[in-house]
Amino acid sequence: CRRYRAQHVTFAKWRAVFKVSPHSDGPSDEAAPSEAALSRNTADLAQYALTCQRCGLVPIIEPEVLVGEGGQGLEGSVQATSKVLRYMARSIAQQPDLNPELMLIKPNMVLPGSGSGVRAAPEEVAALTL
Repeated sequence: CRRYRAQHVTFAKWRAVFKVSPHSDGPSDEAAPSEAALSRNTADLAQYALTCQRCGLVPIIEPEVLVGEGGQGLEGSVQATSKVLRYMARSIAQQPDLNPELMLIKPNMVLPGSGSGVRAAPEEVAALTL
């Protein structure tokens, strides 16, 4: 980290992908990322953020939910994204030395799976993502 600071780097980003099952046709626990994937990847992102802060870098962490070609509509994407973000908040809270005010979280856009047949208006995607 110190080598990067010496080169005037001020932030660092890490992305973790959470895939939603392409075989699901709606919101369900089967479609969501597994508990093991949620726990491990969000804990790793939080640890990365802490390491960055200790080195004087601003961490940007990106817990990204991908629905891809799945049959999930917007509701399934909202549920999966909300679950990932809840786990992310929990993992951040479990790092007592991590300052959430000195980091950025870059969430995914809430989109339907391409196999769902749902066409979401940009305004709807924006509202659900926020």
